[in-house]
Amino acid sequence: MYLKENQFSNANAINLWSALERSSGRSVAKLASTWIEQSGFPLVEVTAECLNKNRVVTLEQSRFSFEPNDNVSQPWIVPIGILSTADPHRPRYALLEKITENFDFPGCDGALNANADSFGFYRVWYDPDLLSRLGWDWSRLSEEERVDFVSDTWAMVMSNRTPVTAYLALLDRLRSESSYSVWHNVIQALTMIDRLEREQSGRAAFQAYVCSLLGPLFQRVGWDAKPDEELATKLLRSDLIQTLGAFGDRGVIDEAFRRFEESRKGHADLSPDLRRAVTEVVGRYSSTAIYDELLQSAQQAPLLEAKQDFYHALEVALDPDLAKRTLQLAITMSPAESKAAFSAVAVAGEHAELARLFTKNHLDDLHAQHDEKLWSDLLPKIAEGFNSSGYADELVQLARAQGSADSLSKAKAAADQLHFRAKLKDHLLPDVDDWVLKKLDGRVQAAVSEH
Repeated sequence: MYLKENQFSNANAINLWSALERSSGRSVAKLASTWIEQSGFPLVEVTAECLNKNRVVTLEQSRFSFEPNDNVSQPWIVPIGILSTADPHRPRYALLEKITENFDFPGCDGALNANADSFGFYRVWYDPDLLSRLGWDWSRLSEEERVDFVSDTWAMVMSNRTPVTAYLALLDRLRSESSYSVWHNVIQALTMIDRLEREQSGRAAFQAYVCSLLGPLFQRVGWDAKPDEELATKLLRSDLIQTLGAFGDRGVIDEAFRRFEESRKGHADLSPDLRRAVTEVVGRYSSTAIYDELLQSAQQAPLLEAKQDFYHALEVALDPDLAKRTLQLAITMSPAESKAAFSAVAVAGEHAELARLFTKNHLDDLHAQHDEKLWSDLLPKIAEGFNSSGYADELVQLARAQGSADSLSKAKAAADQLHFRAKLKDHLLPDVDDWVLKKLDGRVQAAVSEH
């Protein structure tokens, strides 16, 4: 009806809400206005109490942000789906219209999931007891719900609402998990922690812990694809090789070099599914000779995808002399390729300071290559490689000197991220380091007692 009524005229949101109200008999405009007339999206905090063999669930909404001080000017009208893992196919629905509301939920068995089937557009914070119970009932959640749960939990850690030890404890319960989507989300979080650990005394122990967590999963997945294997498994394999390689797993590093050498000699083809992961590991630990081989492969690759994989391998080299060669090479690339190269050298290659100094010494060349995007795109990308606030002021001053509102806005956003990562590092790492050392000590003691 809506399409027919407006097929030869302009329509607006009010027309759509009116049509939906007529067809559904519900006050759609009232609900929609809370979502389109204010920025952001809600965080729903969940607590529960068992009374007379039923639960009273308390839901409280606020605006989600990484700085938990932002009040809601207007409450969202949030449809909430709640289910118990004791009866995971019968969700109960509630409409959260105020800042805080209580809802009755039948029974006290099972863990409560406050985003049934992952249909809701909101983050969820669970009180410690509910969070722990959901972790223990992990296998009773659907894959979509498991992805949302780990994503929400990490977001709560990032916003200082949940201790990082609760997230790490959850990961210990995931050892039988096989979902690519779940592990991809987890690997992104672990990589963020590893970035914060750079130049810190606890990094080696953290990387050893991650390898002990991901190693058994990779053994199940294996190096080679099986017949009729799903795409998700191929993607998971690639993620695991890249992560274990970056975190120093000796077996993965040695096998990646072996496969690269076999491919280089023409003894065996390097599967396109593995090429990005294998060459990234090889490039990270490459010598001058290996770097030259990767560069030659990049220049001679007939396919764009292969060419990009080999160039990316050059960009992640840990050797600072090789990183300087890559930055010099980046000046000759297209602006988009150059930005990607500088970003990879600064972030994945761990040479942010080197990239910063390189830009200062080659400003004329880079400005000719990037024009105003040097300040709005390239320098903020380099800033992603820093974990301290030291570069923030310099970045903003450089952008302000150019007189471009867009450059200044993006520089300020990048500076805000630098300040955020600096605070996150100071807040998270002491607890991460303490938790990891206790876990590793426990495993060492268990191994000793077995022998």
